[in-house]
Amino acid sequence: MTFRSINELNHISKVLTEMSYENWNEVIVRLNRTTELNSFLTLIGNSNLVPSYRTHPINKRGKILIIGDAKQSVNDIEKVCKEEYGITKNRLELVLEYTKKYDFKKLQYNTNYTAILVGPLPHKTVGQCNGSSIIVEMEKGEGYPPIIRLVNSQNELHISKNNIRQAMKTLVESGLIEKNHQSVN
Repeated sequence: MTFRSINELNHISKVLTEMSYENWNEVIVRLNRTTELNSFLTLIGNSNLVPSYRTHPINKRGKILIIGDAKQSVNDIEKVCKEEYGITKNRLELVLEYTKKYDFKKLQYNTNYTAILVGPLPHKTVGQCNGSSIIVEMEKGEGYPPIIRLVNSQNELHISKNNIRQAMKTLVESGLIEKNHQSVN
């Protein structure tokens, strides 16, 4: 099982780092990539860190949705993804606006999507059920691809070339996406 949220991985890393071991981030990424992190956490008596949701099947060559209000141009985002990570524009779905109309339910159990990078969005959107926001609903819900919140230095949702670059790096290093592949769609 792989974890969907970078926040979950960071939380686990922090807990293990406090145990005075070195290089936990590398170990956690490797265990997550090989889907052995769940077993490892259970083995060391920290099964409470394992999320209770059912994971989204990972399609390492699927689309990456980047959604939310952005000052960056489509060309700038496509350039970062292509030049630095080999992700071509046909593997990107860019919805760079503060939209209430995007139907997020279409992402649930949809193996055409590999990850969702989110910036500023309205709290109430189409396809939202009970969550305080669609982002929280997807993070806690079953069957959604991994969610990465794009945030600025004040931890506010914000789409920039730098945080897209960091999110893509995280996706590649964690083994969730493959570089230099065309979409299978």
